[in-house]
Amino acid sequence: MEQNRNESKERWDNNRENHKTTRVDIEVKTLVKQKTKSHFKHKKIRLITSYHPPSNYKDEKTLKYNEQVISITDNVPKTNIIIIGSDLNATIGNRCSNLNEPNPEERIVETSLLGPHGNPSRNKKDEKLLNMLKQIQYRAISTFNRKHHNTWMHLAMKQHYQLDHFVMPKNQLRYVKNAKRKCNSIPSDHAAIYLELCLPILVHRPKKKMGEE
Repeated sequence: MEQNRNESKERWDNNRENHKTTRVDIEVKTLVKQKTKSHFKHKKIRLITSYHPPSNYKDEKTLKYNEQVISITDNVPKTNIIIIGSDLNATIGNRCSNLNEPNPEERIVETSLLGPHGNPSRNKKDEKLLNMLKQIQYRAISTFNRKHHNTWMHLAMKQHYQLDHFVMPKNQLRYVKNAKRKCNSIPSDHAAIYLELCLPILVHRPKKKMGEE
Protein backbone atom coordinates (compact mmCIF):
# COMPACT_ATOMS: atom_id res chain seq x y z
CA MET A 1 0.00 0.00 0.00
CA GLU A 2 2.89 2.35 0.85
CA GLN A 3 4.46 1.53 -2.50
CA ASN A 4 1.25 2.50 -4.33
CA ARG A 5 1.14 5.85 -2.52
CA ASN A 6 4.78 6.56 -3.34
CA GLU A 7 4.24 5.67 -7.00
CA SER A 8 1.23 7.98 -7.16
CA LYS A 9 3.19 10.84 -5.59
CA GLU A 10 6.11 10.29 -7.96
CA ARG A 11 3.79 10.25 -10.97
CA TRP A 12 2.15 13.50 -9.87
CA ASP A 13 5.56 15.13 -9.31
CA ASN A 14 7.00 14.00 -12.63
CA ASN A 15 3.96 15.18 -14.58
CA ARG A 16 2.90 18.21 -12.58
CA GLU A 17 3.29 20.50 -15.58
CA ASN A 18 0.88 18.30 -17.55
CA HIS A 19 -1.52 17.90 -14.65
CA LYS A 20 -2.22 21.55 -14.04
CA THR A 21 -5.83 22.53 -14.41
CA THR A 22 -6.59 23.17 -18.07
CA ARG A 23 -9.55 24.69 -19.91
CA VAL A 24 -11.28 24.05 -23.21
CA ASP A 25 -14.16 26.09 -24.64
CA ILE A 26 -16.87 24.52 -26.80
CA GLU A 27 -19.59 26.46 -28.55
CA VAL A 28 -22.83 24.61 -29.24
CA LYS A 29 -25.88 25.67 -31.19
CA THR A 30 -29.23 25.61 -29.42
CA LEU A 31 -32.42 25.81 -31.47
CA VAL A 32 -34.48 28.90 -30.70
CA LYS A 33 -38.08 28.84 -31.94
CA GLN A 34 -39.73 32.08 -32.93
CA LYS A 35 -43.27 32.84 -33.96
CA THR A 36 -42.46 33.02 -37.69
CA LYS A 37 -39.03 31.41 -37.99
CA SER A 38 -36.35 29.49 -36.11
CA HIS A 39 -32.67 30.19 -35.67
CA PHE A 40 -29.75 28.88 -33.65
CA LYS A 41 -28.46 30.56 -30.53
CA HIS A 42 -24.89 29.83 -29.48
CA LYS A 43 -24.21 28.44 -26.02
CA LYS A 44 -20.68 28.16 -24.64
CA ILE A 45 -19.52 25.17 -22.61
CA ARG A 46 -16.34 25.54 -20.56
CA LEU A 47 -14.59 22.19 -19.99
CA ILE A 48 -12.01 22.07 -17.20
CA THR A 49 -9.78 19.09 -16.42
CA SER A 50 -8.42 18.80 -12.91
CA TYR A 51 -5.91 16.31 -11.49
CA HIS A 52 -5.75 16.74 -7.72
CA PRO A 53 -2.70 15.92 -5.56
CA PRO A 54 -2.59 12.35 -4.15
CA SER A 55 -3.66 11.66 -0.57
CA ASN A 56 -0.08 11.53 0.77
CA TYR A 57 0.57 15.17 -0.16
CA LYS A 58 0.75 17.81 2.54
CA ASP A 59 -2.42 19.75 3.29
CA GLU A 60 -0.80 23.01 2.20
CA LYS A 61 -0.29 21.77 -1.38
CA THR A 62 -3.80 20.35 -1.52
CA LEU A 63 -5.35 23.62 -0.32
CA LYS A 64 -3.23 25.64 -2.75
CA TYR A 65 -4.41 23.47 -5.65
CA ASN A 66 -8.04 23.81 -4.56
CA GLU A 67 -7.61 27.57 -4.49
CA GLN A 68 -6.34 27.43 -8.07
CA VAL A 69 -9.51 25.57 -9.14
CA ILE A 70 -11.67 28.12 -7.31
CA SER A 71 -9.86 31.00 -9.03
CA ILE A 72 -10.43 29.47 -12.46
CA THR A 73 -14.15 28.92 -11.88
CA ASP A 74 -14.56 32.49 -10.58
CA ASN A 75 -13.28 33.82 -13.92
CA VAL A 76 -15.71 31.85 -16.08
CA PRO A 77 -18.73 33.87 -17.29
CA LYS A 78 -21.87 32.80 -15.44
CA THR A 79 -23.70 32.36 -18.75
CA ASN A 80 -21.37 29.48 -19.71
CA ILE A 81 -22.13 25.87 -18.91
CA ILE A 82 -19.19 24.73 -16.77
CA ILE A 83 -18.05 21.11 -16.47
CA ILE A 84 -15.04 20.04 -14.40
CA GLY A 85 -13.75 16.52 -15.04
CA SER A 86 -11.68 15.59 -12.00
CA ASP A 87 -9.45 12.85 -10.74
CA LEU A 88 -9.87 13.84 -7.11
CA ASN A 89 -7.36 11.30 -5.80
CA ALA A 90 -9.76 11.09 -2.86
CA THR A 91 -13.08 9.50 -1.98
CA ILE A 92 -15.85 11.93 -1.03
CA GLY A 93 -18.65 9.40 -0.49
CA ASN A 94 -22.30 10.38 -0.81
CA ARG A 95 -24.88 12.13 1.35
CA CYS A 96 -25.52 8.90 3.28
CA SER A 97 -21.87 8.63 4.34
CA ASN A 98 -22.24 11.17 7.15
CA LEU A 99 -25.29 9.81 8.96
CA ASN A 100 -23.15 9.42 12.07
CA GLU A 101 -21.82 12.97 11.86
CA PRO A 102 -22.38 14.46 15.35
CA ASN A 103 -22.77 18.00 13.99
CA PRO A 104 -26.23 18.45 12.37
CA GLU A 105 -25.07 21.54 10.46
CA GLU A 106 -22.32 19.53 8.75
CA ARG A 107 -24.85 16.87 7.74
CA ILE A 108 -27.05 19.52 6.11
CA VAL A 109 -24.11 21.01 4.17
CA GLU A 110 -22.93 17.65 2.83
CA THR A 111 -26.48 16.60 1.95
CA SER A 112 -26.72 19.61 -0.36
CA LEU A 113 -23.33 18.92 -2.01
CA LEU A 114 -23.72 15.19 -2.70
CA GLY A 115 -26.46 12.93 -3.95
CA PRO A 116 -27.65 9.65 -2.36
CA HIS A 117 -25.77 7.36 -4.77
CA GLY A 118 -22.18 6.33 -5.39
CA ASN A 119 -19.46 4.64 -3.36
CA PRO A 120 -19.96 5.69 0.30
CA SER A 121 -16.30 5.32 1.35
CA ARG A 122 -14.30 8.40 2.37
CA ASN A 123 -10.73 9.26 3.24
CA LYS A 124 -8.93 12.06 5.05
CA LYS A 125 -9.00 14.47 2.05
CA ASP A 126 -12.77 14.51 1.66
CA GLU A 127 -13.32 17.48 3.97
CA LYS A 128 -11.05 19.79 1.94
CA LEU A 129 -12.72 18.83 -1.33
CA LEU A 130 -16.21 19.24 0.09
CA ASN A 131 -15.24 22.67 1.41
CA MET A 132 -14.10 23.59 -2.11
CA LEU A 133 -17.41 22.43 -3.60
CA LYS A 134 -19.29 24.36 -0.94
CA GLN A 135 -17.34 27.56 -1.64
CA ILE A 136 -18.02 27.52 -5.40
CA GLN A 137 -21.51 25.94 -5.05
CA TYR A 138 -20.73 22.95 -7.29
CA ARG A 139 -22.17 19.44 -7.08
CA ALA A 140 -20.66 15.98 -7.69
CA ILE A 141 -22.95 14.88 -10.51
CA SER A 142 -22.48 11.11 -10.45
CA THR A 143 -23.68 10.93 -6.84
CA PHE A 144 -27.13 11.93 -8.13
CA ASN A 145 -27.25 9.00 -10.59
CA ARG A 146 -27.90 5.39 -9.68
CA LYS A 147 -25.52 3.18 -11.67
CA HIS A 148 -21.81 2.49 -12.33
CA HIS A 149 -19.81 4.60 -9.89
CA ASN A 150 -16.46 2.93 -9.05
CA THR A 151 -13.65 4.16 -11.28
CA TRP A 152 -10.47 2.73 -9.73
CA MET A 153 -9.37 -0.46 -7.98
CA HIS A 154 -6.55 -0.75 -5.43
CA LEU A 155 -4.64 -3.71 -6.87
CA ALA A 156 -3.06 -4.81 -3.60
CA MET A 157 -6.22 -4.59 -1.49
CA LYS A 158 -8.65 -5.49 -4.29
CA GLN A 159 -10.97 -2.70 -3.20
CA HIS A 160 -12.93 -0.41 -5.50
CA TYR A 161 -13.11 3.36 -5.13
CA GLN A 162 -14.80 6.28 -6.83
CA LEU A 163 -12.03 8.80 -7.47
CA ASP A 164 -13.20 10.37 -10.74
CA HIS A 165 -16.07 12.83 -10.89
CA PHE A 166 -17.77 15.42 -13.02
CA VAL A 167 -18.68 18.49 -11.00
CA MET A 168 -20.93 21.32 -12.15
CA PRO A 169 -22.60 24.42 -10.70
CA LYS A 170 -25.69 23.67 -8.66
CA ASN A 171 -27.95 25.71 -10.94
CA GLN A 172 -26.84 23.73 -14.03
CA LEU A 173 -27.72 20.24 -12.76
CA ARG A 174 -30.98 20.53 -14.68
CA TYR A 175 -29.03 20.04 -17.92
CA VAL A 176 -27.68 16.62 -16.84
CA LYS A 177 -29.45 13.62 -18.31
CA ASN A 178 -26.96 10.92 -17.25
CA ALA A 179 -23.56 10.59 -15.56
CA LYS A 180 -21.80 7.28 -14.91
CA ARG A 181 -18.68 5.16 -15.38
CA LYS A 182 -18.08 4.14 -18.98
CA CYS A 183 -17.52 0.38 -19.02
CA ASN A 184 -16.00 0.03 -22.51
CA SER A 185 -13.24 2.63 -22.28
CA ILE A 186 -9.57 2.30 -23.26
CA PRO A 187 -7.23 0.18 -21.05
CA SER A 188 -6.24 2.13 -17.93
CA ASP A 189 -6.11 1.79 -14.15
CA HIS A 190 -8.93 4.35 -14.12
CA ALA A 191 -12.27 3.88 -15.85
CA ALA A 192 -13.56 6.69 -18.05
CA ILE A 193 -16.62 8.60 -16.93
CA TYR A 194 -19.53 9.57 -19.15
CA LEU A 195 -21.73 12.66 -19.09
CA GLU A 196 -24.86 13.28 -21.13
CA LEU A 197 -26.44 16.72 -21.27
CA CYS A 198 -29.83 17.79 -22.54
CA LEU A 199 -29.88 21.48 -23.44
CA PRO A 200 -33.29 23.15 -23.54
CA ILE A 201 -35.05 24.46 -26.62
CA LEU A 202 -35.63 28.14 -25.98
CA VAL A 203 -38.84 29.74 -27.21
CA HIS A 204 -38.50 33.37 -28.24
CA ARG A 205 -41.58 35.53 -27.71
CA PRO A 206 -41.27 39.01 -29.24
CA LYS A 207 -42.01 41.88 -26.88
CA LYS A 208 -45.31 43.59 -27.46
CA LYS A 209 -45.18 47.19 -28.62
CA MET A 210 -46.88 49.89 -26.61
CA GLY A 211 -50.58 50.03 -27.37
CA GLU A 212 -50.77 46.40 -28.51
CA GLU A 213 -53.13 44.04 -26.71
